Amino acid sequence: DPTNGEILALANYPTFDPNHYSQYPGANRRNWVLADQYEPGSTFKIITAAAALEEGIVRR
Repeated sequence: DPTNGEILALANYPTFDPNHYSQYPGANRRNWVLADQYEPGSTFKIITAAAALEEGIVRR
């Protein structure tokens, strides 16, 4: 929710059964959404630039 920063949904794949976690490789038990950080892709750069302009962080 952009108004207050709350996370409304979170999805992760591949899934695993936490009752039998030892049967899955470590990569399957990793929460990729929270554990890894990626730079914004090219499609998101325009949004970042627009927000910076709007907030007065950068000038044209």
